[in-house]
Amino acid sequence: MRRAWAIASKELLQASRDPLSLAMLLGVPAMMLLLYGYAINFDVRHVRLAVQDRDRSAASRELIAAFVHSTYFDLTVDLLPGADPEELTQRRVAKAALVIPERYGDDLEAGRGVSVQLLLDGADANTATTVLGYAQALIEGLNAERASRRLPGAARLSGVRYEPRVFYNPELKSTQFLVPGLTAFILMLTAVISTALSAPWSNCSSPRCAHTSCCSARRCPIWPSRCSRPSSSWRRPACCSASWCAARTSTCSWLR
Repeated sequence: MRRAWAIASKELLQASRDPLSLAMLLGVPAMMLLLYGYAINFDVRHVRLAVQDRDRSAASRELIAAFVHSTYFDLTVDLLPGADPEELTQRRVAKAALVIPERYGDDLEAGRGVSVQLLLDGADANTATTVLGYAQALIEGLNAERASRRLPGAARLSGVRYEPRVFYNPELKSTQFLVPGLTAFILMLTAVISTALSAPWSNCSSPRCAHTSCCSARRCPIWPSRCSRPSSSWRRPACCSASWCAARTSTCSWLR
């Protein structure tokens, strides 16, 4: 406990003598807290959506409006009938594609059930799962609204069903998305740590510094095995200044 208190006292004293270091110690964490707390969020909104409306009816436009006005989806591409929606996901133009079949409006008016297809890029399993939940909620809300407009005593109408199809990761396994990202992150940390470990060994590259034990102590002046009062026969090498040796002696006295 005395060693920890000695180190803490030394660091506090050094911080009070260096206003720049004190400002960095207080300012950088505050800036990172504001940045990570408010600027970065994991809300899944404004998903790029491509629509292929093969019916071009009022009912199909109502379905498209339900997706776009929810703020979960942004309409980016209006595909013509016969175009390939999967190509847009490959080129990352759209994250999802909504395909409305022919006679969509007629089937709804006749009370027959109709299916729409949602094509989704599943490379990010968490985002894909959230998008599927959004689409399911929007379809159910649209069916509930149509049921509320039904006249009393009228026959119950079949609603809209949606059939999702996930590309690139049909089973929505998160490991396919996390492992490549973690590999790059671990390599980045390893490079920083290896650089930090190799930096102290470059302190004794000067030809003037021939005393190895002194340089080792300078790198870690509070290490117990390096801390000992110099004897009367000990001569200070050129790399050790008088002020540093005095600080080294006082620091060792704290740890005894």
